[in-house]
Amino acid sequence: MKITKRQLRRIIRESLLREAGLDQVKSAFDSGVSDAQEGYDAGSYHDWIEGNRELMAAYDAGYEEGLSTPSRPMPGRREELQKTYGDMDVGVRGKAGY
Repeated sequence: MKITKRQLRRIIRESLLREAGLDQVKSAFDSGVSDAQEGYDAGSYHDWIEGNRELMAAYDAGYEEGLSTPSRPMPGRREELQKTYGDMDVGVRGKAGY
C-alpha cells in the first residue's frame, strides 16, 4: 500500500499537533502543582488554561498533587516576598515605583 505525499503531510501534521497538546497538558499539570504549593486559590486558572476542559482537568489534578506534596523552601516564595516588601507596589525591576 502506497501513501501519497498529501496523506504523509496530514499524518505528520496530526502527530505534531498531538505532541504539542501533550506538552500543554504537562505544563498545565506542573502549573497546578506550583500554584498549590505557593498558596494560590483553587480554580485560579491561567489565561491559556481557561476554557479548555482537558487543560483545566490537568491543572486541577496538578493542584491536588501540589496540596499533598510538600514544597521545598524557595527564596522567591510569595510569603517571603510579602514579609520583605509588605504592601509596597513592586515594579517590573523589583524596585518600588519603577
